[in-house]
Amino acid sequence: MTLVETGTRAMIDAVFGPTATGETDYAKRLLHLLRPDMLVLWDKGFDGRAPILSHLADGSYLSAIGTVKVRIIDAQITVTCADGTVFTAPTGWPPP
Repeated sequence: MTLVETGTRAMIDAVFGPTATGETDYAKRLLHLLRPDMLVLWDKGFDGRAPILSHLADGSYLSAIGTVKVRIIDAQITVTCADGTVFTAPTGWPPP
């Protein structure tokens, strides 16, 4: 698993191991590299639902990933395929 800077595509760090180890275990090994000015993109299915510690006025909420405190902003993604097919993930996907 890698942690990559989006704009430059520079690799910040990577962790490796056997396929028997899950993605979330590898992600936890990268958490210490996150800084308050970083934006991390991930899908809700990656680690289930993050706990809501408090709601913020703009609709986002404070949570924690491991011991790292984070602000979560839910977003809905629409993808248009080369053949013109449009797919929009429903809000709240995946279900609890």
